[in-house]
Amino acid sequence: MDRGLFSPSKTLRKLKVMLQHSRDSTPERDDEKDPLLQKERIPKDVFYLTYIILFIHGIGHLLPWNMFITAHEYFDKKFSCSNASLVDSSCASFIGNSFENFFALAAMLPVMITTAINIYIQSKIHFKYRMFSSLLVMLILFVLTAALVKVDTISAVNLFFSVTLVTIVLMNIFSGLFQSSTFGFAGILPQKYTAAVMSGQACAGLFSSFARIISSVATANVILSALLYFLSAVVVIIICLASLFFLLKLLFVKYYLDLTSVRALKFRQEDTIKSTVNVKIAARLPFCSILKTISIYALSVCLVFSLTISLFPAVCSSIKSSVKDPDHSIWTGKLFDALVCFPHI
Repeated sequence: MDRGLFSPSKTLRKLKVMLQHSRDSTPERDDEKDPLLQKERIPKDVFYLTYIILFIHGIGHLLPWNMFITAHEYFDKKFSCSNASLVDSSCASFIGNSFENFFALAAMLPVMITTAINIYIQSKIHFKYRMFSSLLVMLILFVLTAALVKVDTISAVNLFFSVTLVTIVLMNIFSGLFQSSTFGFAGILPQKYTAAVMSGQACAGLFSSFARIISSVATANVILSALLYFLSAVVVIIICLASLFFLLKLLFVKYYLDLTSVRALKFRQEDTIKSTVNVKIAARLPFCSILKTISIYALSVCLVFSLTISLFPAVCSSIKSSVKDPDHSIWTGKLFDALVCFPHI
């Protein structure tokens, strides 16, 4: 008997060929093809870099605007009736008493509208382009705002007020686009990465509160304080821009982006075998079903923000200490607004 015909190596090769043929002829199960279920293939978030970057982006969502409204004394001085010229004095008093109401309105409406629009453009414009363009525009606007700190606007209060309102509207349009795009991106990652963005937003409020407390104690120069506020916002936006470049190169992020693309392609391929009517129904169902599912939570968020914006900053910043002579105490004087009002940002 020829041993070569029954050699172990030849037998193993035949078995491998047979097994490969059986795999090719047997349709794979969905869970075998789903990379999420093949945990050994999922890259690790090395040094938690993705988490840290999204946390930084959460800070970048709110810190620029928080720094803007933290500079209350600066805008109060800029819009002061005593600083206005005779031409502007008729409107300066009205602006000085109600500029925070205008600021809140000019900020919140664009964010709401932009967030709604972003739902429809997310499939047409890649999220990275939306995020990059938003950060670039915000950077330009804050550089302009910081530059205006050193400009004498005494003779043009109305013009400065108009420029400031336009800046706020544009800033919050692109801030809303940045926020919604970031949350959409974080949504394709595990749940804790959405929590990272929200934690960053909370940290932004704390950071701006501490900045106000430090500036209140360190200097009485409201112009210098405002300049430092705006420059710190510029620094944060630059960090967000630089970290976004790095974020998109991480293997962990690339894995989930590729996974989302594969699932979207698979969904479209499955839709092609359905009738035109079914495809149209399927295209409409997600928005309706999602809105129905989140209706209670959406209403809760709407009520919370409506109450918050109605009180802050216009009402909260007007609260004064009941002590008759607050200048004698730092707690009821310089630090009162910083400790009572702005920690609620």
